[in-house]
Amino acid sequence: MSASTGYATRAGTYAAEVAAGLAAPQLLGDLLRPGMVVAEVPSGAGHYVGAYAEAGCRTVLVDASAEMLTASADNTTGLPDVRFVHARLESLGAHELLVDLAVMPNGALNQLTHDLPLSDVFRSLAGVLAPGGRVLVQALLGEPVEKCGFYEPLRGSSWFTDRRIPDAAGGTLVRRRRQRRHGDLVDVDFMLRRDGVLVYEHTVALRLLDRTSVTEAAALAGLTVATYRPGLGQLTEVVLAGAPS
Repeated sequence: MSASTGYATRAGTYAAEVAAGLAAPQLLGDLLRPGMVVAEVPSGAGHYVGAYAEAGCRTVLVDASAEMLTASADNTTGLPDVRFVHARLESLGAHELLVDLAVMPNGALNQLTHDLPLSDVFRSLAGVLAPGGRVLVQALLGEPVEKCGFYEPLRGSSWFTDRRIPDAAGGTLVRRRRQRRHGDLVDVDFMLRRDGVLVYEHTVALRLLDRTSVTEAAALAGLTVATYRPGLGQLTEVVLAGAPS
């Protein structure tokens, strides 16, 4: 989940950062149906809440950061049928949450598996799926990647500016990042300034994955890979199917 300490410092600008550089998964529209319950895990400030509302879905935003959930409440003002759950994914069970579709956005799988076994993450997701439910994941899976929203394998470890974001309060937010790779582990340092004044510094730790490890871990968790598809922003889109109804 979003680390409660690190992501707390990003909560106030996270929605603007996402809006400036992250498109909705191409497969999302095919999975949404009116009346279904969709959980975004971890939600951050709410990545694709507009798409869920437009499709007539009920939305559950789950995150370990209370500050991010506060930001998500602001980001979903006026949207119907939105529920907020302050919890870590691994602590959830079907008695607390039961959904038709779980969406794990923006490389969150790579971040979670830095500290948790991949099969454990998938078991937690499988545990909150209704019969016939699906999981949609955006992940870095070792495909040929030249440019990504938060990691670029072909780039070195120097700081660079990756986003310039109009600030709702006026002025401009400038985000810089650098990356440091150690085998299949990567630390990505972020620094955000508003008109030259530091807003936050934050490091995201992630593990690089591949299709084989995802397929095997999904099977251990009782999930089946239904689709792999290259996605926007160089994140692979993966659809996992739960047990049939």
